[in-house]
Amino acid sequence: MVPSEKVKTINPDRVSESWLTARLQDCGAAAESATVTGFTAQPIGAGKMGDTFRYQLTWGGPPGPATVVGKFASADQESRAAALRTGIYQREINFFSELASHVDIRIPNCHYCKMDASTGEFVVLMEDLAPATVGDQITGCSPDEANAALEELVGLHGVEIPGLASRDWLGSKCPEAAENMGLMYSTLLPTFLERYADRLSSETIRVAERFGGCAKKWLTMSSAPYRLLHGDYRLDNLMFGPEGVTAVDWQTVCYGPPVSDVSYFCGAGLLTDDRRAHEEGLVRSYHERLEHRSGGLISWDRCWADYRLHAVAGLHMAVVAAAMVTEDERGVALFSAMAERHAAHVVDLETLDLLESCG
Repeated sequence: MVPSEKVKTINPDRVSESWLTARLQDCGAAAESATVTGFTAQPIGAGKMGDTFRYQLTWGGPPGPATVVGKFASADQESRAAALRTGIYQREINFFSELASHVDIRIPNCHYCKMDASTGEFVVLMEDLAPATVGDQITGCSPDEANAALEELVGLHGVEIPGLASRDWLGSKCPEAAENMGLMYSTLLPTFLERYADRLSSETIRVAERFGGCAKKWLTMSSAPYRLLHGDYRLDNLMFGPEGVTAVDWQTVCYGPPVSDVSYFCGAGLLTDDRRAHEEGLVRSYHERLEHRSGGLISWDRCWADYRLHAVAGLHMAVVAAAMVTEDERGVALFSAMAERHAAHVVDLETLDLLESCG
């Protein structure tokens, strides 16, 4: 994955045949005698913090991959600035460089990754997962799709990776992060409400404001065992294909209680009525698989308690992300849907009552 020659970090405008050839030769995806003789680039995905392109390649000599995907820093300056403040570009680069080989969840094969911290530019060149298709966060998913996504998640949470806490670039959903996470939410909530109040139900606004009073308490109730988390495990970051579910977009990778990813996914991806009807069965299936994989990581009672507690993770993400990035039509629909679903999730599980009842 690390190239044999040093090159400047690039942006999409500086991709060339020679650069693609060198990167794919260096990682072994193309023979030394192969040459990219031409390419076309097509924007794909709906990411808010990065820009992603599919490159259709033509080859001279032995053919390499027909297509590859390149991910770059966002061209939108507001979104890029938010990404640099939160360190998420470096986090994704470090995930592929340091941790990807340790996980057992399906992820794209990374051909090359690099970041220039002085400019904020980065690139991740990876395999194209087509014909797999990305999920749609706004439309939501079926209970069967949710079950497949949670089954794949066990491959991430069931593996213990030593030394996670010592990686200072890695995000945290542990008690030591509680103050910063709570402060971030309370600081950005007014901006979120200014932008979205006329698009949300009065109940969702009430829940968002009420959580502001106990946001700093949320993570103080987290406890070990901790595992590597995706941190933004939702439909827009999942590819569904013949081989199963593949998780992409590792910009929010962190460590903390594993069920946090589960609660976030169910609250975000399932339509509210489907979640109410199926969530306990889905969480039980996840827990059984995790127990089998890990040899008894957490009890069912602990699993369900964590699931209730971390229902607020999605509300936190919706408010913070919506306030930090530039508004566009899809973003408005996305964050509105997320806020409504996560608020309903919090109410159904009585999570705020749980937080407020703890001293």
